[in-house]
Amino acid sequence: MTSHTQWIEHNGHPILYSNYARLTEAEYLHAMDETLRVLLSRPNSTVLTVTDVSHSHPSRAIMAKAGELAAAAKAAGITTIDAVIGVGRLQRPIAQAVRRDMHFAGNLEEAKEWLTRQVQR
Repeated sequence: MTSHTQWIEHNGHPILYSNYARLTEAEYLHAMDETLRVLLSRPNSTVLTVTDVSHSHPSRAIMAKAGELAAAAKAAGITTIDAVIGVGRLQRPIAQAVRRDMHFAGNLEEAKEWLTRQVQR
């Protein structure tokens, strides 16, 4: 794994954690490539994801890359259940342009709890 992407576990469920907090655009794009490589290692599956974008600034390149990541996952038969940390109220419509069904969490613990509840339904 990398310093920005790692598997964590909560309530017995693996969660792909991507930490993009405080990254420059170039670092963010590189970290997204790392996340995609890890995600694609689990084709035809459902993957819980939590992404921390605290103190980062979305750009057109980042939003385009997010769309590419989602399309590549879908093409590989991967369904993701997504929680995001660090998206302000003004940024939410931008984030939802890429993924309408993501959950906005206040912190990592809240995100992990929400994700594992989705699996238990």
